[in-house]
Amino acid sequence: MNMESVWKAAFDREIEEQGVPHRWTFTLDDTFETKRGWLQYMQCTFGRFCCSCCSRWWNSAQVHIAFMITSDRTLRHGKVKIKIFRQKCKRCSLAILENPEISHENIQRVIHNLVNKIQRTFYLKNSGNPDLQPIVYSDYFEGPHEQAHCEACKLQVCPWQTNEKKPQKPVNCEVPRVPRLPVYLHRQTNIPRATYGSSFLDESQTNQEEPEFVKIIIVILIVLILCVILPNDFKK
Repeated sequence: MNMESVWKAAFDREIEEQGVPHRWTFTLDDTFETKRGWLQYMQCTFGRFCCSCCSRWWNSAQVHIAFMITSDRTLRHGKVKIKIFRQKCKRCSLAILENPEISHENIQRVIHNLVNKIQRTFYLKNSGNPDLQPIVYSDYFEGPHEQAHCEACKLQVCPWQTNEKKPQKPVNCEVPRVPRLPVYLHRQTNIPRATYGSSFLDESQTNQEEPEFVKIIIVILIVLILCVILPNDFKK
C-alpha cells in the first residue's frame, strides 16, 4: 500500500467514525497552491528522514503537513488536499529534499485532528474529541531547526519562520512508556519528524532530593567537629 492509500484509508475511517455527513475526497498534492475559498490547515508531527546521497538518518519533530480544505454544501461534497513537506540532509552539499517516514500511529493522530477541524469549521460541531499530540519516538535531535534545509521554510509556511518568536515545545507530548520501534511507511521517491519536542527530566524530583542531601552532610560535619573539640576540652 503506497503513502496516499494509507493516508486516504485513515481519513475515510475517521470520517466514518466521527459521523461526518456528506461525501469527502482525500488526495495528495505536491504542488501546494493556495486557492481562493480553500481553508489552509497546518500541523506538525514526528518522523524521520534518510539521505539519498549518504544514507544518513535523522529524526525530526518538525515534519510540517499542510491541508487545503473546501466544502460545497449544494453538492454535499468536501475535498481535502494534503502536502507533506520535505527536508534536506545538512551534511551533503548535493543533498536533495527527502520525503519523511511517519509512523502509522502519528498518521492516525494527524488525521484525527484534521477531521476535528472539519467538524468545527464546516459543521459548527464539537465532537468532544480533543486534538492529539504526536508520539515522539526519540529524544535525540541534531541541533536546532535549520531553515536552509526545510521545504516549508522555503515556501514561507513554516511556523519557525513565520513566527517572530521561537515556538515553545508543548509539555503534553506523549512519549511511549515502553520503548518500541514505530511502524513506518516505506519511503516513496515520487511522493512527498506548532513544535513537538522530546521528553524532559522532571527537575522537581532532583530539587526535592538535593536539600535532604545537604542537611545530611551538615549534620556529619557538626558531629566530626564536636568529636575533635570535646576531647580537647576534657584534657584541659
